[in-house]
Amino acid sequence: NYSKLVRQALPCLWPQGLFLQLRVVLCVCALAISRMANIAIPLIYKRAVDLLAEFTKEGTQRSFSPTSFSSLPPFTRQVSCYIVAYVALKSYMGLQTDLRNLIFTPVAQH
Repeated sequence: NYSKLVRQALPCLWPQGLFLQLRVVLCVCALAISRMANIAIPLIYKRAVDLLAEFTKEGTQRSFSPTSFSSLPPFTRQVSCYIVAYVALKSYMGLQTDLRNLIFTPVAQH
């Protein structure tokens, strides 16, 4: 009985047409990426804070005047990369709902 019910409901759940099916797959991928970002955001933030804490524990004051990103000390480059990754993921999380709605709207209207 259960398998018969699933076979009857499956055509209603999976849209007809390659264009709509592709949109469903893209929407599921966007959802999976947002879930991974939800996990990665606090981990990246923790790592950046830990690096800054290590730097302050050393008690050293470094003075430098970099001319490019590659001339920065390794510590500064590493923290900068973590901060950029954090901001990028937070920005994606802000846009992902709108992106998912934009992709899925034609499927929902079908």
